[in-house]
Amino acid sequence: MKKVYLSLIALIMFTGLYSQTWVSVATDPSGDGNSPSLLDGTEFLYWYDEPNDLLWFRVRTANLNSSNAQAIGVNIMINAAGAGPTFNFWGNPNTAAYHFLLTAWVTGTPPSNYSGTMGIANAMGVNSMNYTNLFNNNLTMDVDVPNNTIDIALDRKEIVPDAVFTGSSITVSAAAAVGSNQFWNDDIYQPNGQMTLTKSGGIGLEEEVASTVSVYPNPVRDIVSVKNYRSEDYTLSDLSGREIIKDKIPASGTIDLSGLNAGVYFLQTDSKIIRLVKY
Repeated sequence: MKKVYLSLIALIMFTGLYSQTWVSVATDPSGDGNSPSLLDGTEFLYWYDEPNDLLWFRVRTANLNSSNAQAIGVNIMINAAGAGPTFNFWGNPNTAAYHFLLTAWVTGTPPSNYSGTMGIANAMGVNSMNYTNLFNNNLTMDVDVPNNTIDIALDRKEIVPDAVFTGSSITVSAAAAVGSNQFWNDDIYQPNGQMTLTKSGGIGLEEEVASTVSVYPNPVRDIVSVKNYRSEDYTLSDLSGREIIKDKIPASGTIDLSGLNAGVYFLQTDSKIIRLVKY
């Protein structure tokens, strides 16, 4: 089974760079799951990071603890008009039709050391029990036991494709479900549960220049090269937001990460944050 480093950019709050506005899609009473030992969902929320075209999902639970957090299951279902064939989710009372299914059935240690079945499927994949037929190991994830939340992020186009997001705004139906890595337990579903994503219509010149910054290779073992940067100043932070390195990019354009442990880090330069995976 492939090990995937999963992380949460949203936990790292750089002043003026990210403004999170979580919007509730659906709520659900606690205590209505099939098994009290499995995750019991109480709220499903989303946040669209439009500048980076990332879609974030948050699931609140009533009973996340150090034991059940080691084997969790989260599903997110999206109905986007015009996206083709649909499937019906197997939960209760949710009998609605959907086009895309996000699956995160994983085992491991919070907040982000998980592996398992993670990805996106369409109706063809769901009906053939191939829950990653569109994308595999593409999810960013954080499990916060003290706050009873599970956050998942991915590129927006992987679950709301450009083919259906053709205008400046789109509204899609959505729902979530939770359980273990083996069993569904509880839906977070309301018949009118929706998400609305809006594009601003463009970015300024300064942001456009900054957006060209890139790093290679990524994942990286030791040395990472930074390309197309303007400011030589950079910071490197860990998952908690703790600053690990604050320095200038050398004339060679390379940064030596050989002294760091394997994991996920965030490199900030030119007002842009880049997620780095070190192995």
